[in-house]
Amino acid sequence: MRSRTLREGSIGLFILMGVALFGLLILWLRGVRFSRDSYTIYIELSDSNGMIVGSAVRYRGVKVGNVEALTPTTNGIEARVLISPANLLMPRNSEIEANQSGLISETTLDITPLSQVPNPDQLPSPLSRRCNREIVICNGDRLQGVTGISFNAAVRSTIRLSERLTDPEFFDNVTSLTANASLAAAQVAELGAELTQLSASVRGELGVVSGTAGTFSTTAQDLSTAARDITTIAATSARQINSTVAAYEGTAQELNALAININGLISENQDNIGTTLNSISSTSNELTVLIRNFNTTLESADTRELLDNLELLTAN
Repeated sequence: MRSRTLREGSIGLFILMGVALFGLLILWLRGVRFSRDSYTIYIELSDSNGMIVGSAVRYRGVKVGNVEALTPTTNGIEARVLISPANLLMPRNSEIEANQSGLISETTLDITPLSQVPNPDQLPSPLSRRCNREIVICNGDRLQGVTGISFNAAVRSTIRLSERLTDPEFFDNVTSLTANASLAAAQVAELGAELTQLSASVRGELGVVSGTAGTFSTTAQDLSTAARDITTIAATSARQINSTVAAYEGTAQELNALAININGLISENQDNIGTTLNSISSTSNELTVLIRNFNTTLESADTRELLDNLELLTAN
């Protein structure tokens, strides 16, 4: 009787332990945490993009949490996200995308920071009441996310592309484009031949231009030499002209001094000159009278001598 009771008790205990382990497993799969080592944020999306409860949340490519719940709203869905550890500071300026990846198109919620957190060691944790919501994401914050890479969107794009490729009008356009491309290729070949001829002509012209350039170079050198000679002559002439001007200035100064001296002499001797001129005039008048008298005397002396000579001749 006692052994039967022990067996029944053992079976009951094993059943209870199994139920407890199963419950703990369910709670673990749902991401339930009994310790306060995480914080919760809410992400608003226009489309879940295949996201389910338990989908991974990645920060900088590393898993930091799970999606705890998805709640449909009028204009989208709201995802409740559990982030762990609780001291993880994520910048407020972050981009949140729901992306599909892998062969089974598993959807993950990717948080990509667009800026750095300044002085993270000095900021309180997201669970603190002093958490700075302008810099980091805090517990209970609501953020806006977007739908990123989607397998369904890729399939729809592929279907639209295949429909466009099978469109008869598009096929006719491709055929016409191919014909035009062939014609353009032929014209390009013809243009290439013409360019070859033009290149040969240009090379010949370049030889002529090179010779002309050499002539121009020689002429330029001659002109440069002539310019240097002209510059030298001009400098020499300028020095000679400056010397001549200086000599003329000296002569002009000397003439000016001489004129000043002559004017002084004339001013000082003006009275003496007047007196001298008057004396000269009186002397001239006296000489005139004297000459007249002398002429009369000569005339008288000649007449007497002539008469004496005649008398002597007559006597003989």
